[in-house]
Amino acid sequence: MEKRKVSIDTGIGLSYEKQNWKINLSNMFDVLGNSNGYEAKANISRVFNYGSLFFEPKLSISYLNDTHVDYYYGVKPNEINAFIWTYQGQSAINATIGLSLSTPVFFDGFTSLSLEYAKFDSGITQSPLVENDNNLNVRFLFSKFFE
Repeated sequence: MEKRKVSIDTGIGLSYEKQNWKINLSNMFDVLGNSNGYEAKANISRVFNYGSLFFEPKLSISYLNDTHVDYYYGVKPNEINAFIWTYQGQSAINATIGLSLSTPVFFDGFTSLSLEYAKFDSGITQSPLVENDNNLNVRFLFSKFFE
């Protein structure tokens, strides 16, 4: 396999918050021209609180264009072997659902635990480079201000 070059994405985002609802839209593209890829993403979430405990369920949809998918998940004819076949990536729409739990009560700081489950589109999962059609992401954060 040829090594894929690291790239940098840039874009613009828009966020709107009202009455504990959050909506985020973003649009990014490859500025170095390695993949010539493009990604658009939309998120919606709502914050609920019970005392000092905050719950935030979230739903996210992302669109990756065909050049982005093909660059990272495609396989060119000169890259094939006995276990990997040629594949030309197609645009993909991925869905993610998540839940964050946060509280400011531990050790005079802010603690957050996030779980996100992503389901990948067939434009990605049909690639011989991809083993799973989903991903589970767990993130733990603790922050504290020191004086």
